Amino acid sequence: MTTTLRKEKMMDIDSTKTKIVELRTRMGQLRDEIQRVQTQHVPPEVVAQRIAQSVSEAAIRWRGSESLLQGAASPTLSGSIDLPWRAQEPIPWGALCAGDSAHASAILTTLLEAEMSSSEYKPGLPLAERPRRVSDLEAELQEVGATEEALIDDAIACGLDVEHRNETFYRRARAEQENSRQKALDAAYRVRLRAGGTR
Repeated sequence: MTTTLRKEKMMDIDSTKTKIVELRTRMGQLRDEIQRVQTQHVPPEVVAQRIAQSVSEAAIRWRGSESLLQGAASPTLSGSIDLPWRAQEPIPWGALCAGDSAHASAILTTLLEAEMSSSEYKPGLPLAERPRRVSDLEAELQEVGATEEALIDDAIACGLDVEHRNETFYRRARAEQENSRQKALDAAYRVRLRAGGTR
């Protein structure tokens, strides 16, 4: 009978330790998933929007800093138009965007599509959906963490040699310090009230 009880107790200890390992593994998976959701590349349709925006902004900046009109429309022009870049130089990106935005967009798209077809491009959820997904994962992480913490409390109470995670230990220590500080403030306030002061 004693041997049977001892075996049952050993099985309980083993199953508790196994459960703790499983919970901690799940917590690690959830943290990794949160990180992945937050850092994955944006979907292709967002990349396309960003290309259009980039071309538009480059064109606006170029138009605001350079002008062909002064040279091209000058009444004293003799010879060719004075370009804001040298004839032997390639056309500036801003000028291309301002003069032929469709061509500029096509160039960027071609370059990006080549890179996006590589294994490095891993699109994730649309940006608008990410906060909700992260919130759901964080809620599950909190729930799993609370379960693991309670299981360890019970295991320690039963004499099992197991420790809380560092973050649990430090959180509880901070909470205890804050509780002690608040008690000291409350006690000091009551003393002032008895003495007839409110400050």
